[in-house]
Amino acid sequence: MDAGLQEYLRKIITEIGDSATILNIRPAHHTIAHSSYQIETSMRKYLIKYAETRFESNIRCEYIGLKYLHDSKCVHTPKIFDYHDADETIPAYLLMEWIEQGSKLSASGQNQLGEELAALHDASAEIFSINKFGFNDDNYIGNNPQYNQWMEHWADFYVAQRLKPQIKLGTKKGLIDNHFRDELNRLCERIPDLLGAGHFTPCLLHGDLWGGNVLFNKDNIPVLIDPAVYFGVPEAELAFTELFGGFSKDFYQAYDSVLPIPYGYKENKNLYNLYHILNHLNLFGQMYLREAQNICTYYLGN
Repeated sequence: MDAGLQEYLRKIITEIGDSATILNIRPAHHTIAHSSYQIETSMRKYLIKYAETRFESNIRCEYIGLKYLHDSKCVHTPKIFDYHDADETIPAYLLMEWIEQGSKLSASGQNQLGEELAALHDASAEIFSINKFGFNDDNYIGNNPQYNQWMEHWADFYVAQRLKPQIKLGTKKGLIDNHFRDELNRLCERIPDLLGAGHFTPCLLHGDLWGGNVLFNKDNIPVLIDPAVYFGVPEAELAFTELFGGFSKDFYQAYDSVLPIPYGYKENKNLYNLYHILNHLNLFGQMYLREAQNICTYYLGN
């Protein structure tokens, strides 16, 4: 960590009421977009997450997303001590509490996660007085842009703001050839029929809820991190929890006890996961192409 940032953080930590000496600064995680460190004083431990220069807006989007989830009062998120927009000397950063982790698959933790996520999905439209799909700002899914223009109808939003941008990006990168692009566009035309004519009520979604974005603290309380929030439908969130695993049957049973999983979810879940598969194709390459093609073929019925 840069010496100038270290000195700046010493001042910030003092200003938030921790006058203890910094004992240790340890690397925690590093990606192309950000670096994270654990900062330990005699009072507590912190996580500092700061952006590499061209990814500064990612940190701001994460801050906004965590704030929305926290303000719902339905789920747990890390306590935020400070957020800083990038300036000439200090990068964009989030200073948060450090989560000492417990067991990811404890029945109590998975139950609580299911109940809290269902409460978020059930109540957030009323909490935030939202009746459309989207969000106030675009944000990121991984390091790819996620578009959130407000739209009245869920099927229209899912096509225009989720699938179409990924198709365009994959075509531009040469990962999606003309034939597959045409098949995907044909599928997009069928989305309203496939999703049905039922009424969809918007709810706040974490937006990137795979197993790695849930921490369980030492008391096995679930804590959500790294969101890509928007107002969508519960099925889209639940589908992604199944894509890479990390959620037990206790989670789904607890969720269903609070907010019944909608009829038709099993039939449509891979349609919702097509967005994430295409995003992974655009992030990580051809290893995800066949899965995307298989989903497309299934829903086109050929």
